[in-house]
Formats: sequence, structure tokens, C-alpha cells
Amino acid sequence: MTNIVMGVRPERPTHPAFTDHLWALTQRCWEKDPEDRPWVGSIIEQLSTCEGPHSICTQPAAPQMCETPPSPSLGSTTFSFPFISLPQPPGYLYGRDNTLKDLLNLTERLAPVMLVGAGGTGKTAIALTLLCDYQIMNRFGNHRYFLRCDNLENSLDGFLGRLSEAIGVPKPADLAQLRSHLEVSPYMLVLDGVDSILDPRASGAAEIATAMEELGQCPRVCLLATSRIDAKIPGFRRKEVSTLSLGAARNIFHDCCSLERSVGIDTIIAELDFHPLSIVLLASAVSENLWDEPALLEVWNGGKTCILKASGRESLEDCIESLLHTPTIQRLGATARKTLEAIANYPDGVKETRLFTTFPEIGGVDDAVDALCKFSLMYREEGFVKMLSPFRLHFQYTGRVANLGVQPRRHSPDRLGDKNMAEGFSSRGDSSHG
Repeated sequence: MTNIVMGVRPERPTHPAFTDHLWALTQRCWEKDPEDRPWVGSIIEQLSTCEGPHSICTQPAAPQMCETPPSPSLGSTTFSFPFISLPQPPGYLYGRDNTLKDLLNLTERLAPVMLVGAGGTGKTAIALTLLCDYQIMNRFGNHRYFLRCDNLENSLDGFLGRLSEAIGVPKPADLAQLRSHLEVSPYMLVLDGVDSILDPRASGAAEIATAMEELGQCPRVCLLATSRIDAKIPGFRRKEVSTLSLGAARNIFHDCCSLERSVGIDTIIAELDFHPLSIVLLASAVSENLWDEPALLEVWNGGKTCILKASGRESLEDCIESLLHTPTIQRLGATARKTLEAIANYPDGVKETRLFTTFPEIGGVDDAVDALCKFSLMYREEGFVKMLSPFRLHFQYTGRVANLGVQPRRHSPDRLGDKNMAEGFSSRGDSSHG
């Protein structure tokens, strides 16, 4: 590997495994502005799974349990980290340095943590990056596990069964038996999307919450959960994941597409309320459609629906609509969507004390707002009820489609440039991001 001399930018290594993406990340280490530098995990995860002495596999590993192979090496550098099967973290994670540092401090004390935030703010990305951190890998080795909870059965038995399967132990008869397995070595467990199993109206939610509380008390277990609802579990430290700063949001956008930085693009990023998923989706649309900046501005100013049509690992529609099928929101009936579509037309929000007088036609609007805020579809700020800009765009669009009497449909990436859906789509304050 190339020796690095202090104060001198090194030449790019000639090793064939040193990919363009890895070199681009490495170059950012010399940026003067700390916000422009990558999180170290973004580079480490590119090197963490190796196929042999002369190659690096940057593709995610197959989702299966694997035994630890002999330590691989790259040239004269040996990697001693164990190989385990985890979803691949993002190649970039900007603006989350303080969050990651706080989490590392909490994991040092094995304190259970709940990452709480709206859908698409990057909770899962933070959790995966943490799992690939040097300190975490050194401390927990092979005993780092990631379990998605969005498709779990809402029962204690189903939860314990899937958790035991994830960590590779026989299905326990009860929680006490599972805890006995977790006393052998230090474990790092990430439960992703626990809002789907902790909905207060869901059967089994109380039992699962109690089980999580007990798991968090295990002396050798570090438990990290991500959630779109502010689930109150005794002993858990709450860590809020908000939207990004302009600098971090800008870095994400320009890492995903080749457009140069400009005031016009910064304006679009601000109009998206610096929402990470929306920024990634828009940048992906730019790359897939080969838009230059004038083309992007034309599509964006033509209705902003390009962000609604974009899809990748997750679409904005999936991120939002999945919450409307939770038991608590379903219990509200049509009131939930009516409330969302009504408040979506107010970019500066609606004063909470005037909800009833503003929307007299929506019965139970106050109760609906309480539930929707709990599930991060709305939020309260200085006496107003507001929505993130991408969420407003979504519900403005679904409201117009409903008024036309047709069902909204998902769009494939090859239709991102289609402006037919954008025609006639505008609303007061669409250019705002309040």
C-alpha cells in the first residue's frame, strides 16, 4: 500500500481492487471542511469483506450465516476483522458524526438505545454504519446481528423465534432460555423498524416491549433499535434522528450524481427539507435519466413529482404509505388520510389550537393529529403542526389523484422523466420548505 506523508496528497494506489468509489471517498479525507469528510465507516465497510489476497469484494454478502474464514489480506496489509453476514451499509454517511460518537459512547456502557425519527431520515444507515465501526467490530467480533422487524409476526413467540434464528441459536422455549444463550459472549443486536411490532394497538406489542426491556438489561448485550414511533421502553436511551444540514445534504446529493454544485441545486435540496431519502431518490433520478442541471430544474419546477416517482432500495411511497397500514392509524379510518391531505396544503403548518376551526369537516382531527405525530408523519413545532416537505408533496399528489377518481400508481425508474403526471400539479407554497 502507498505510504502517506503528512501534508502531501498521495497518488492513487495502482492496486486493481482500489475502486473509483473507494478512491473518491479517500480523497474526501483531505477536505478542509470536516462536514465534507466521510465517516470512517464509509471507507472501512468497503474493505471489510475480502475474497482473497488480491481482491476486495464490495458487494453485499449473501444473507446467510457464515463461519469466520482465515483472515484475508490486501497486499502486505492483513485484515483481522471477522467475516459475518450483514446488510451493506451506505457508501456515505454525512452529517451524523455526533450521533455516531454518542452511540459509540452508549455502546461502550452497553446501554440500550432507541433511534427515533421520521421514515427516510437514515436510522437504518446509522445502525449499519455503527455495526461496521472499528470499536464495535473489535469488541463484539462475530456476535453482531441485524434483524429487520417490519415483517415479523406480532407475537412474543414470533419475535423470539426470529431473533434466535438471526443469532443462530435454537428457538427458545421462553425469554429466559434466550437470555442464557446471550450470556456466553458480548452481543450487539440491532432491531430495525420496531415500530411495526410496537404499535400500541397491535396484538403482542406489550409483551414484545417487555421482552426488549429485559434483553436491554442483559449484562453482555448491547441492544440498538430503530423506530418511527417514540416507543417508551424503560431503560432505553432515546436518540432522535432528524433531517440533515445543508452541507451534509449537499454531499449526499453530489455523491449520487455527477452534477456540479450550484445555488439552484441547493435550493431544491432545501425545498426537500434536507430529507436524506428524498435527496438520494432525486439524485438517482438525475443519474438514471442523464439530466443536466437545466433539465433537473425544468422537471422540478414543472411539479416536483419526479421525487414521488423515483424508487431505489426504498421509495418515498413505501416509506410513507406503510405507516398508514399500522393498527393505530387504521383505527382512525378515513380521518387519517383526510387530515394528512388537508395539512399537506399548508407549508408553514397549521396552528394546533385552530385545527378544529380550520378543518371543521374532519371529525376527530385533534385525535388524528396526535396519532400521526406519534408515527412521525407530522411533527409539532412552536405551536404549529407541520409535515416534512416530501411528505407534503406525497399527500398533495394522492389527494389530487383521489379527487380525479383514479388510484395512485407506482412508477418505474424509466418513467422518471415523464412529465405527464406533473401537468397541473402545483399548490400554494410548493416552493417553500416550512
